[in-house]
Amino acid sequence: MIETLLRDLVRRLPVTCTPETSVRAAAQQMRRENVGSILVLVDGDPVGIVTNTDLRDRVIADGRAPEMPVSAVMSRPVVTRPATASIFEALRTLMRHRMHHLVVTATEAPGAPVIGVVSDQDIARLHGFNPVALLKRIERAPSVMALTSIRRELAPHLLYLEAQGVSAEDIIAVNTEANDLLTVRVLQCVEESLRREAAVEAVDLRWVWLSLGSEGRGEMSLKTDQDNALLYEDPSSEAEATQAQRWFLRFAEAANEALVQCGFTRCPGDVMARNPRWCRPLGAWKRTFRGWIQEPDPKALMQASIFFDLRGLHGDTGLVTALQDDLRQALKAERGFLAFMMHNALTNRPPLSIFGGFALARSGPHRHRFDLKLRGLMPLVDLARILALEAGYLASTHTMDRLQHVQTALPDLQATVDNARDAYRYLVDRRLAHHLRALRHGEALSNLDNYLDPDTLSDVQQQMLKAVFGVIRDMQEVLAHRYGAGMMRG
Repeated sequence: MIETLLRDLVRRLPVTCTPETSVRAAAQQMRRENVGSILVLVDGDPVGIVTNTDLRDRVIADGRAPEMPVSAVMSRPVVTRPATASIFEALRTLMRHRMHHLVVTATEAPGAPVIGVVSDQDIARLHGFNPVALLKRIERAPSVMALTSIRRELAPHLLYLEAQGVSAEDIIAVNTEANDLLTVRVLQCVEESLRREAAVEAVDLRWVWLSLGSEGRGEMSLKTDQDNALLYEDPSSEAEATQAQRWFLRFAEAANEALVQCGFTRCPGDVMARNPRWCRPLGAWKRTFRGWIQEPDPKALMQASIFFDLRGLHGDTGLVTALQDDLRQALKAERGFLAFMMHNALTNRPPLSIFGGFALARSGPHRHRFDLKLRGLMPLVDLARILALEAGYLASTHTMDRLQHVQTALPDLQATVDNARDAYRYLVDRRLAHHLRALRHGEALSNLDNYLDPDTLSDVQQQMLKAVFGVIRDMQEVLAHRYGAGMMRG
């Protein structure tokens, strides 16, 4: 899949018309040319597209006149990608925009000529897999039960992508996109049901569902539990505050349970929206973050770290922006808490012995193995978070985005961060390979773990893993000195 370029799917120049062309004329042209879409151009630039689905849903089903111009029914704006883009890059673009057609241009240059139109069905016919269709099914799922069934289909799709040579980073992106959309649809179903059952208790305050931890960073592996919270608008009175808390906690409890039905296990630490500590109005969230920053406590920050990875998944994301604006101001005024966060980050040390071998569990259910997530990935995630907070970077919580920004914002760490990016990519690949290997051997998604036996790796893979762990150890030492946090041994 990744070796195929978008231009390889283009079979002909697109059928085109102008915005003033009538719907009838456009449909007749599509029939003559035997195509499923017609591109609308203005001075050679694509401004919209009309598909068979548009004709069905926006004209025939609505009983609209076929003499109206296509500008009244076309989908816009169009999404374009250059001919040199990979097929998987095209798929990710279609998934991100929830679209079925992509306009292909000769180059990436602005105003580059259009050379064709490619659909998700074109890609599916070539490779037998259509994640866009999967996302559409999630969007249209009528119930939590239907969503539960759909999620079971995700693992075989991911195994297929791996077999096609798709990178771990891209597979995780597909997994995150699908699980994001599934969670959103769960929230919609739960809210619709709750408003029918208890309409009198409902409140009209704005709210947003927050994804935290790996969900918040957009780095969901195949094995993940729930880390979420709920943020709602400040009530205008004490009575409204009481009603709001009752309503949102009831909603959150139902949502968390519905997500469990869909295969997202409960957070062992109860960092979920149903917990009153994590279902709060904007003002309370602002005070909570300022408390962590202005009066840092190592134990409190240990749990709080994943809250700095928050992402507004569903609802009014303007509330997230308001919280981040307040957080940004707090960060400018107080940086001392970073030393406490660094101190906590040092509790997870890479599994290397003093003699350069792997430090493995000596007994118990995970004997002769180590936790690749806890002792490999999490130290890098923690360090990237701390550096991003030092740089005041809140635009994205994705670890690679953070590291890329830090390379520019903190040039004295450029070489260190560059090594960290390579190490992170390798560990993501290794963890995903571990999970997919278990799936291929019949393991259920819910039973996946992060414990790796080095004996399952080749000598080259073992040496590479040791080198990566050495990079993490060196980075911890550099940043421990930077923030004045003493190294924790053991």
